[in-house]
Amino acid sequence: MALLENIFGWNGWSEAGYRTKSGTLYTGIHALTAFISDLKVSHPNYQEQEIPF
Repeated sequence: MALLENIFGWNGWSEAGYRTKSGTLYTGIHALTAFISDLKVSHPNYQEQEIPF
């Protein structure tokens, strides 16, 4: 299946998992950590805040 474009404004998600900007595909919990890592790089203000889960 094609990538799901702009989920909440973010590219990279598909049924298979999350593909980082470097092209690596991650699945499961690793997909979430890769997504957060990309988020921190593209939006540096998130590095300064704690986001509770």
